[in-house]
Amino acid sequence: MPKMRHNAPSCVPSIPALHSIGTNKGDLTRIETLNSEGSTTAPRRLREHKVISEIATVMCISMYVAYIPQIIANFTGNPVSPLQPLVTGLDAVLWVMYGWTAPHKDWPIIISNFPGIIFGIATVVTVYVH
Repeated sequence: MPKMRHNAPSCVPSIPALHSIGTNKGDLTRIETLNSEGSTTAPRRLREHKVISEIATVMCISMYVAYIPQIIANFTGNPVSPLQPLVTGLDAVLWVMYGWTAPHKDWPIIISNFPGIIFGIATVVTVYVH
């Protein structure tokens, strides 16, 4: 994107500009601020938000992968209670539906909660079939 110049005095507040960033469908947007010199800088809060989103996605997936020992326990004849994995699986279904039906698909929510559906169902099934 070429640099935009304007002749406004430096006391004029920054002007937000929206544009798409490298996605196929252009459904992600980044807000950049046009300062008085005409250069753009990504706000610090958006960078922090992206980092927090990535960390939360990894932690959420890790939480669901933690069901693997319970699945193994079910197969070795020490079944666990099916209540927690059942509720977790249903919660994951609701979050995936929320992310999918949002005006712009919320991929971090979808990606991080989809394993919860798989591992929640697998844990509940292996309680009864082992």
